Amino acid sequence: MNANLRPGLLRAVGLAAVLTLCACSAEPEPADAEDGPGSAPQHSAAAEPADDAGPDSGADGSGSGGTNTDGRALPSIDDLPSCGELHAALGPAVADLVAHPDDPDPDPTADAVRYTKQCTYFPPAIVDGSADFEQLMTDGGYSVSIEVAREDDEAEMREFDLVADEPRLAEHDGYIATLGNEWVGGEQIDPFGYHFGRFNVMHVATSLYLQDPDNTAQLTNDWALEASIRLYEEFSG
Repeated sequence: MNANLRPGLLRAVGLAAVLTLCACSAEPEPADAEDGPGSAPQHSAAAEPADDAGPDSGADGSGSGGTNTDGRALPSIDDLPSCGELHAALGPAVADLVAHPDDPDPDPTADAVRYTKQCTYFPPAIVDGSADFEQLMTDGGYSVSIEVAREDDEAEMREFDLVADEPRLAEHDGYIATLGNEWVGGEQIDPFGYHFGRFNVMHVATSLYLQDPDNTAQLTNDWALEASIRLYEEFSG
């Protein structure tokens, strides 16, 4: 195999996952107030930590979760599942993929509005370096992220027409964050967010040149929706 291509694939999957996470978590920014004569300079409140940032924020790495919109208890940052637990909960569709041994269970990340656990899995041959050139060109990795947000942003998402309703999500006040794209259940997973109040799940699959990998063709949007429900029910109380 070409050893120079394998790190590029690992970076490609990680980059795609990060971009998807940022996109699906983006909050519409309000327009700045119009400056009048003698008015004070305007600045964004998001630029500074809120004085009343509670434990749900995860800003200090110790978010306590709290109660979700459907009454279920949300996991604290310390209780987010490990990558091994996520892999097991996702089921047989990803059983042939493995975590990279260099970082098999990354620590959660946190900022002023959310805390997140992201895990990425690859074909074993790509991880151990035995993949041939063809496999490097056609196969890829899969990433899943669980995010607990400080606030439920459904109203803002609906205002900007970024939401699709799905009956299977209704039991948990859930919806699909579409970013304006059409959700088609039978297509290979696209970068949609599956939101359950403040508990959000994202799935990404990509390969070296950011095309749909052959080895994850079984991971459809319909599978991602069902998997997201399973993760929410298993890792919230």
